Amino acid sequence: MSDLSLKNKITQNIYVIAIVCILIGSLGHFFEQKFFKYVFAFGALLVVLNHLWVMYKTKQPDFRQKRLLRINMFLSLLPALAAYSMFDGTTLWVVFLLIYALVTVVLSWRNK
Repeated sequence: MSDLSLKNKITQNIYVIAIVCILIGSLGHFFEQKFFKYVFAFGALLVVLNHLWVMYKTKQPDFRQKRLLRINMFLSLLPALAAYSMFDGTTLWVVFLLIYALVTVVLSWRNK
């Protein structure tokens, strides 16, 4: 296995861990468990850092890749806003999370 594919696997695994933390945190917060806000915030932080890392590591992207990287970067701020909303006590976190999920699914279909 080459060094590049190993780094890609690590990046993908970190993203999966982040999404699992977001799912667990949102389910726990839905059932009003206070600790799970922090799990959700950790997952949101990992999502933002992962998208920053992918943006930084993409060498000479074409116009389409640049556009997708920018969209993903701004989109990754939605879980961070959802985490802020959880700590603020409002229910807007559900809206932010649904928008993030829907746009991510649409972008993954367009990426193929």
